[in-house]
Amino acid sequence: MRSPEQSHSLITRLETYGAEVISIPTIRIVPPVDLTQLHHAARQLRAGTYEWVVFTSANAVRCIAERMTGPLNSQTRVATVGRATARVARHYHLDPVLQPPITRQNALGLVEAFEPANSRSEERRKILVPHANIAPSTLVDGLKSQGWIVDDIIGYRTILADPPPPNIHDLLVTGQITAICITSGSTIRNLITIAGRPHPQTLLACIGPSAEAATKKLGLNVAVVPEVSEAEALADALATYARQKLQP
Repeated sequence: MRSPEQSHSLITRLETYGAEVISIPTIRIVPPVDLTQLHHAARQLRAGTYEWVVFTSANAVRCIAERMTGPLNSQTRVATVGRATARVARHYHLDPVLQPPITRQNALGLVEAFEPANSRSEERRKILVPHANIAPSTLVDGLKSQGWIVDDIIGYRTILADPPPPNIHDLLVTGQITAICITSGSTIRNLITIAGRPHPQTLLACIGPSAEAATKKLGLNVAVVPEVSEAEALADALATYARQKLQP
């Protein structure tokens, strides 16, 4: 699962369906080793250096917003990968004006939402993309291919969480856990590292295409992927699948 503070909406939705939820944090969010780039980026956002700042997660929003000493420059626009990230951005008064369609809430969808920048002057082609240390280059490469000048910086790090209690390992590897909700590639990789490989009979539900691809790359079968890459949609899709496939 995500870090504890980010899993609340998923757990709450699952519990409305009567699920007994076991939360196994597999990642911890920590600051970069060197904060120099992050503080510099926050100052540049206030100064209006960037045409856009692009957020792909709530953590990316927080890493910037919590280091800004004043409002975002009015000339800089905000883009987010989806509705959940947009809600966090608005909380910090960073109002998004660009998002991909709800069925394309991923890096590729966000790239497609941008117009090519080749006709713009150099000073109006600059984009800031703060991201995790393990983020793939899909977004940055896609924006660069459209002529944007991208400053991609490490805004936060995701590191391995502590192992769960031994009884959780036993439940996982013996198939006593009915389903696992996978919210990113790092969560399933880390789960295997700290708790063991899921039993073949355990249903795996992934929040979106990226998590699905990472899970399949590990040789695991994915049963559920919602049309909309959001926590609540993941819970809804898993509940629907369970009603259709698991009940006699």
